[in-house]
Amino acid sequence: MLPTKWDKDKKGNYIGGVSSENVTALKILKMAMELKKIRMKAKDEGRELTAGEAYENVIEPILKL
Repeated sequence: MLPTKWDKDKKGNYIGGVSSENVTALKILKMAMELKKIRMKAKDEGRELTAGEAYENVIEPILKL
């Protein structure tokens, strides 16, 4: 019988594959964290973060992962 993603090995660690949905969810979380960082940096510099800057520096690189 093939393992499911909820099966555990002898040490109790989960085994199985990562779905494309899992990867997408992780990318979204990573984008949110990085956008917060870059927004706070811009705020500390006394300026507003532009949509283009956010896309070029955060969203586009993460989408390419």
